[in-house]
Amino acid sequence: MSEESLNIYRKVCGAKSKDSGFALSLCSLANVYREQGKLDEALKMYEECLEMRRTIHGPDKIHPDIAQSLDDLGYVHYDRGNYDQAAELYGKSLTMYQTVCGAKSKHSDIALPLWNLGNVYREQGELEKALELHEQSLEMRRIVHGHDSAHPEIPHSLHDLAHVHYELENYSEAERLYKQSLEMRRNVYGAKSTHSDIASSLCNLANLYRKQGNLDKALESHDRSLKMRQEIHGKGKPHPDIALSLWSIGLIFLEQKKLDQTVKSLEQSVEILRHVHGQTSAHAYITDILLNLAEVYEALGIREPLTKQTKQVVERPPVNNRTNTIT
Repeated sequence: MSEESLNIYRKVCGAKSKDSGFALSLCSLANVYREQGKLDEALKMYEECLEMRRTIHGPDKIHPDIAQSLDDLGYVHYDRGNYDQAAELYGKSLTMYQTVCGAKSKHSDIALPLWNLGNVYREQGELEKALELHEQSLEMRRIVHGHDSAHPEIPHSLHDLAHVHYELENYSEAERLYKQSLEMRRNVYGAKSTHSDIASSLCNLANLYRKQGNLDKALESHDRSLKMRQEIHGKGKPHPDIALSLWSIGLIFLEQKKLDQTVKSLEQSVEILRHVHGQTSAHAYITDILLNLAEVYEALGIREPLTKQTKQVVERPPVNNRTNTIT
């Protein structure tokens, strides 16, 4: 449903109408905004959907629709880098789903917030917790869908489990899982399909190749991923996935000592992320890219671009040893 359709619905049924179908439409539109990188619009819609569902079912009611809305809100805070808020929302969603489905139940609704919490812990550097939750989520999804099933949730779990092994420097296991996830996604969407999940797999395999010192192979995979993302979201569109691909490519150019190309890629990346998160945002990815840029500016003897904000970031210690893996 488009925003125009929602406005027509409000006029017909009343601006204050509370309806389960309308709440679902709000959620669907919010999903579109989030996919487009329009996080403010997505947050507004998700919050309205949650409020409506609490009105319909009761503010203290344990209901799967409310659990879903909590999970959806967690996604936006995760995308914004608000990991504590995301973890709180995912935790509430998990508790509610466990109450609805049974604490020991093997259910896809329980596997989802486990997976999401695993991603938060990875971003926060709590890798052992992340590993445990991703393994639980993968096991649960295999029980639900079948061990050899090509259901999309299984390559998602394999992919994010690979992230954790990458962070733990278990590179052989990470490569095995990334390739398994990529192959499964191609089976699901089609070998020649242009899909965001396939682009994500290519991007993270490229990050692994870069870590292993295979820069030409890494650049080839990142180029394929970037072109796919530009085809999906629009070449001139400010989408965070495009920004992260440009960042990754810039880091390869940096290692190859191609400093002019490094600056071009990193400046494009930070410009997109500032468009998404706000010009004065202190989002962790923006901070890290500015640190990379400062290093290159210094090597090139360029002082002009080091604005007051960039200097403040440069003087601040890095948040952690985060790598720009993308879920």
